[in-house]
Amino acid sequence: MRLEDRFLAVLADHRDEPAIVEPHRSWTFAEVDALARHWAAGLRSRDGSRPAAVAVLAGRSATGCIGVLAALYADAAFVPVNPAFPAVRSAGAMAVTGVGVLIADVTADQELVAAILAAHPVPVLWADPNAPVPVSDAGLGRRFSEIAYVLFTSGSSGSPKGVSISHANVDAFLDAAVARYPMGPPDRSALTCDLTFDLALASLFLAWSQGCAIVPASVFAMGDPARFAARYGITVWTSVPSAIGLARDAGSLVPGCLPGLRISMFCGEALTVDAATAWSRAAPGSAVVNNYGPTEVTMFCTAFEFRSDPPLDGPTVPIGHPFEGVEIAVVDADGRPAEAGELLLRGPQMFGGYVDPGQDDGAFTETDAPGGRWYRTGDVVRSGVDGLTYIGRRDDQLQVGGFRVEPAELEQAIRALLGVATAVAVQRRNTIVAFVSPAPAARDPLLLIEEVLPPYMCPKHLVVVDEPRLNANGKIDRRYYRDRATELAV
Repeated sequence: MRLEDRFLAVLADHRDEPAIVEPHRSWTFAEVDALARHWAAGLRSRDGSRPAAVAVLAGRSATGCIGVLAALYADAAFVPVNPAFPAVRSAGAMAVTGVGVLIADVTADQELVAAILAAHPVPVLWADPNAPVPVSDAGLGRRFSEIAYVLFTSGSSGSPKGVSISHANVDAFLDAAVARYPMGPPDRSALTCDLTFDLALASLFLAWSQGCAIVPASVFAMGDPARFAARYGITVWTSVPSAIGLARDAGSLVPGCLPGLRISMFCGEALTVDAATAWSRAAPGSAVVNNYGPTEVTMFCTAFEFRSDPPLDGPTVPIGHPFEGVEIAVVDADGRPAEAGELLLRGPQMFGGYVDPGQDDGAFTETDAPGGRWYRTGDVVRSGVDGLTYIGRRDDQLQVGGFRVEPAELEQAIRALLGVATAVAVQRRNTIVAFVSPAPAARDPLLLIEEVLPPYMCPKHLVVVDEPRLNANGKIDRRYYRDRATELAV
């Protein structure tokens, strides 16, 4: 089933239920449908035909959510564009994907829009979700596009990679995810990420496909999830694990502060047992699920439900077992099956290739595991009784004095030893630099680490930062810390 068809199926039974809730306004499913149809007609008229792709320039907002549906109604792939990204990056993404029309909120930064259009000139549909909702509009007509959306991930060469996800990919994801995470109209789901991150799309489509409202969370709300959840009646939470650290640093995550949550999903980076325990205590009535999935395999594709009892064997929560239809293989450096090694994935959620076919090189393998083409995730995992456990990235691995060091393992040890909320370990020449937040209480923190860890794992330099530096997706910005480490006068 196509994405927009799932929305239409829900519309028939939930026309007057809220679909989007913002501080000063809410929109029903019927109002979202009417606006999306109206905007879709505008997209077609501006392009002169059916646009192949439509860029949606909006943050976490009604405009972004409705714009996505409008692009789908126009039989176009949607390409989210982040207002916080540089214009040259956004224009490059639009050019690569053949964007024919740009949807921009009427409140968008005019200079940013002008800079984007200077690099990639296209017609603009200025969208105002607060304008009077049209009574009726043209039908949707026949739809042919196989691609639902295109997202861009960081490329190892420095050039972003465009990931084309088909309607069939999303359909497979939603079939599996809806079965795992059933919701209903009383539920309200938090939108904690920007639409350029597929975790946001998972939140949006899981909610809408089950008749639930989506509630965009501001950056300020992320520091106090309890207040946000109480104000809007949030029952479903989906975010990166770093959000737990932000709330703990702000002192807002205390036991029992999230009594209304019933489903909490985390994805995008390693979820520590410590963080999961803190969230579980704050939301005692909620399932706490650690999901995993690269953009190339559509949102997320494995899951593990965390429980504090019995205790887990290790510092991080496993990423668990695959969704229905998703196949996994763990292989060593020579492509042979192994207990610990690189994770390979395939199945109906796997994308067909990058927008630039030249970037497919090294992304797939047909020889490292039997039975056809697999996607190489670049993630190192270990198989166990609880399914898979994430160890780290191949390209994040540190090598010091001939020894291999997994950052996740070292960072967990630093957090435990120094009692800090955040630790990031990066390599500087042949030494390790650790960035921590907040300042540790220990008088000599490096000596404390040296008393416990083997010499090759011990940081030679420890830098205190005011708060963790996150990237646009809310994950730890490791590139920033690597760059900062090279600039240290040590």
